[in-house]
Amino acid sequence: MARVALHRRRILLNDRPHLLLAGEVHYFRLDPGDWADRLHPLRDAGRVSVTVSRRTAEDPPIRLTLT
Repeated sequence: MARVALHRRRILLNDRPHLLLAGEVHYFRLDPGDWADRLHPLRDAGRVSVTVSRRTAEDPPIRLTLT
C-alpha cells in the first residue's frame, strides 16, 4: 500500500511529490446514459479524483462504477 503524507503543502506518495488532478461533474444535469461518456475522459486524462455535487440533501444516492 502506498504511504501518503503532507509535507510543506505538498502531497507525497511513498516520499515522492504527487500532483493531485481532479475534475467535477454535476450528474443531475446529465442523462444517466451520458455519465460514463463524461467520466471516462477525466480518468483517461489522469484525473484521480472527481467531485460529484448533489442538488439537495433529499436527492437519492447514486452508485457508479468505472471500469
